[in-house]
Amino acid sequence: MNTIVTQQASFSALIAGGTNLARTSRAFLAKNQANLVRFINGSAALLDAVYDNRKAGITDAFAINIALGSTLPSAVKEGFVKTEGNLLLTPPDYYTSPPRFRPTGTSPAGFGALGGE
Repeated sequence: MNTIVTQQASFSALIAGGTNLARTSRAFLAKNQANLVRFINGSAALLDAVYDNRKAGITDAFAINIALGSTLPSAVKEGFVKTEGNLLLTPPDYYTSPPRFRPTGTSPAGFGALGGE
C-alpha cells in the first residue's frame, strides 16, 4: 500500500511538472516565434552550405590540423613561424611569353574593351 501511495505522489509531481513545462514552453514559443523561425531558416542554410562543402571545408581542415598539430608548436619562435623554401627565379616555360593586351577604345587607362566602350 505504501508503494502505491508513493508512486501516486511521484506521478502527480511528474504531471504537475510536465504541465508547468508545457505552459512555460507555450509562452516562450508564442513570444519568440518570429525569431525562432528566422534562426531555424538561417541554420538550415548554414547546415546546407557546410554539408555541401564537408570534404573541403571540414574533413580536410581536420586532416591539416592533425598534420600540423605536432609540428606547428615547435616551429613558432617569438611569434614567428620559421619556414624554409626555395625561390624559383626563372619563370616556367609556359610563362615565357605572357599575353599582350591591345587597348581599344577611348579609356585613358586603355581599358575601353573591358569597360564596354
